Amino acid sequence: MAAATKHRLGFAVLAVLLVALGAVGAGRGERPGLKRDLSRPSAPAGIRVTSSSQTVQLAWKPSTDNRRVAGYDVYLDSKQTRVTGPALRLRGFACGQVVPMRVVAFDRANNRSKPTKATIQIPGCSASTPGWFGGFETGNLSEWDHLFAATPDRFQVVTSNGGVVPRQGSHMARVEVRGDEPASWATGANVALVEKNSGPDRSGRLGSDTYVGFSLFLPTGFPYVPNQLMNNIAEWHGDSSDVQASVHLTIDSIIGNHHGISNPRPGFVLDLHTQPGYNPVMFRFGDLVTGRWVDFVFRTKWATDSSGIIEGWMDGVKKFSSSRKTWYSGGQISMVKPQLGYYRAKHSQTAVLFLDAYKIGTSYKSVAP
Repeated sequence: MAAATKHRLGFAVLAVLLVALGAVGAGRGERPGLKRDLSRPSAPAGIRVTSSSQTVQLAWKPSTDNRRVAGYDVYLDSKQTRVTGPALRLRGFACGQVVPMRVVAFDRANNRSKPTKATIQIPGCSASTPGWFGGFETGNLSEWDHLFAATPDRFQVVTSNGGVVPRQGSHMARVEVRGDEPASWATGANVALVEKNSGPDRSGRLGSDTYVGFSLFLPTGFPYVPNQLMNNIAEWHGDSSDVQASVHLTIDSIIGNHHGISNPRPGFVLDLHTQPGYNPVMFRFGDLVTGRWVDFVFRTKWATDSSGIIEGWMDGVKKFSSSRKTWYSGGQISMVKPQLGYYRAKHSQTAVLFLDAYKIGTSYKSVAP
């Protein structure tokens, strides 16, 4: 009797184990009685690349699988994008840019196909595309000629940072200045900015009509320097160190009437210098905005008389327009060159901001983010 009981108990334990093992297999997505899927999908075929200025449409023939294709991974250089269908639309390219890509299909068991490769070729620049693109889509600072910063890591090209993602494309600049670092340049300022040796396509020369567009992200609580005009983000700087930059896009934190402009609150300002000394003509974009991307465009038609033009847009809305002298008199400069970053009066707090989609062109449409 005791022996029979032991046998019955043994069969019962075995049955429980088999049921448990079956439940584990079901939890892994494996159906009892089916073999594990080891077959990978066919490689995507017939990739079609349709490109226009800064925009690309990708499409390919669907892959096949012994069960079902779950989706596709699209790689542009090292950046991966996952889609469920055989098509993808991408934006934020520079005119003339060449980008290698590949597409890999995968199934529900994560079997992966062989990659299919192609090349994205963006058309060259025209009147409706930027004359020069400095928006960091190269993944580095190669579009710019010089970096001015306490250490190179103060101006980095990143794909994301602290929850901030690029305004366009896959890369943006992270700019940082610290108050505990030695002040830079003769002005005693904290600085982290990049510079181009000259405006592309003669854009920064007397007689040219130049548009600049870019996007700025100031984190919430951004510690700008109070009671100062020197919170500069973007500049056209002359080729002489003896004069002020011709144009600054800056954060004006001086509240009240200052150089002919009424500032009820700190805000974004464009200041224009056309003679030695510090006596700018100022144009206000609007109140300070933090916690999101803000888009700027400013136009300068460079002239030594009233045929010059200065205009500015913020988030697609024109904020000012003026016909006036825009160039230094007396031959102090022969050209102006673009600078981008953060150049501030010395301040104790560390500040971080983000920049993206910088373009120089000959029309609003060609540079607007």
